[in-house]
Amino acid sequence: MGSIKLWNLTACKLLGELPAGDRGCVSSIAFHPNDMVFAIGSETGRLEIVEIWDQEISPFVDFDISDPIKALVFNGSGDAILTANDMALNIVAADDPPIRCLAENVQTSLACLADICFKEYETVNKDPSIVSVSVQGTVVSIHSIAVPSELRFGSKLAKCSKENTSSARWSATSTSDRPSISEHHHNRDEDISDAVRFAPTTSGPDLSFAQRHSKLDGSRAFSEPEKAKKDDEVPKCLSRDRRSNDNLLADPLSENVISAAEASLMLLADHDTVVLALNFRMNQLKLLNSLWSQGRIQEALQSIIRMQDNSVASDFLAATERRFSGGALTLQLCPLLLRIIDALLASRFEDHVRTSLNSLSMLMLCYSNVIRTTRTQPMLTACDIARDERTEICDGCQAIITTSILQKIAQLAKRDGEVGTTAQGLVSKIEALL
Repeated sequence: MGSIKLWNLTACKLLGELPAGDRGCVSSIAFHPNDMVFAIGSETGRLEIVEIWDQEISPFVDFDISDPIKALVFNGSGDAILTANDMALNIVAADDPPIRCLAENVQTSLACLADICFKEYETVNKDPSIVSVSVQGTVVSIHSIAVPSELRFGSKLAKCSKENTSSARWSATSTSDRPSISEHHHNRDEDISDAVRFAPTTSGPDLSFAQRHSKLDGSRAFSEPEKAKKDDEVPKCLSRDRRSNDNLLADPLSENVISAAEASLMLLADHDTVVLALNFRMNQLKLLNSLWSQGRIQEALQSIIRMQDNSVASDFLAATERRFSGGALTLQLCPLLLRIIDALLASRFEDHVRTSLNSLSMLMLCYSNVIRTTRTQPMLTACDIARDERTEICDGCQAIITTSILQKIAQLAKRDGEVGTTAQGLVSKIEALL
C-alpha cells in the first residue's frame, strides 16, 4: 500500500517504481498540464511532486498539507495545485503562501467528494474560481468559490487573461451510471462562495517550488514565468551599458550615470525574482538533504546533475565534504561526483571553484591509487565480474579526470593565491594517472 508504479503503455514496460515508505494510502494522482511531472496525494496529507526523467521517475519535493488529500489537480498553467478533502480546500501556489479554504458549516461540506477542477475566465474582470465536484449516488453537486485577485494562483507571475486558457474539465464518478450534463443538479443553496474564509497556513515548508529551471531536454518540473538568473548572467539591475563599463556608477562624468535613487528602484524591481530564486534553491537543498538522510546519495548526486545549478552544487559539496572523506564516498559514486566537480570548475565565482578543488583533492586522496592500480593490475582469473565492473568505473573516472578536468586545472594553476596553489598540487596527481 502506497507504492507508485509508472508504466509506458506503448513499450509495455515499467518505467519506475517509488517504494511506499511512509507515504500511506495514495488517494489521488494528477499530471502536470505542460511538463513531465506528476503530483501524488495521500490520506496522510502528504503531497509529493515527482518528475519523469530519461524514462525513469524520481522524487522532486514533498510537502505536508496537514489535511488528508482526497483529490488534487493542477491549475491550467501548472504553477499551482489544489488539494481537497471532505471539509477543506488547500492551495499550493508558486508565488503566494499556501491558502486554506474552510467550509464554515456542515451544510457546505464536500461530503463524498470525488473530483475537483478549475473554471478560469478569459477576462481580467472576473476572478477565477475553484470548482469542487462532490458525488452522492447520481446527484452531482457543484460548489464554486471565487478567488480574490490578490490570492490568485500565480498572480505575480502570470496574468489571468491568457489566450490559451483551456475550458474547465468536468469529471465525476458515482456508484451507478455516470450522469450526463443534463442530469447535473446545481442547487444554489449549496453554493459556498460566501461561506468560506481564506486564512494562510502557518505550518509546512516553504512552497515556492515552481521556479524549476533546467535546460535538460524539456524536463522542466514546473512552468517558468520568470527564470532565475544563472551565476554567469549580468543582473537586470546592472543594465544600461553596465556590461561594457563596470565603473559606470563610480564615474560622475559618464552621461549614462545611474543615480542612487534609480539604482534602488532597479534593485527593488528585481526583489521578487531574487526571492523566488532563493526559495527555489532552498527547496532544492531540502530535497538533497532528504535524500542524503535516507542514504540515497547516488540519487542526490543525480539530482544535482539534472538541476544544473552551481550554487546548489557548491553548497551541497561544501556541506558533505567531511562526510565523503569519512567513508560516505564509494567508488560507484566517483563518476557522478566528478561530473559535478567538472561543472563547478568552470564557474566564474571563486567560492565555487575553491569548493570544487577541495572536493577533487578529497576524491584523489581517497581513490587515485584505487583507480591507477585497478586499471594496471593484470587479470588473475578468466571471469571476474566484480573486477570488470570496477575497471569500467575506474576507466570512466580516469577519462574525465585526465581530459576535461585536467584542462581546467591547468588554467587554474596559473592563478595566484589559494586557488592557484591547490590547482598546482592537483596537476601532478592527475598526471600520475596518465
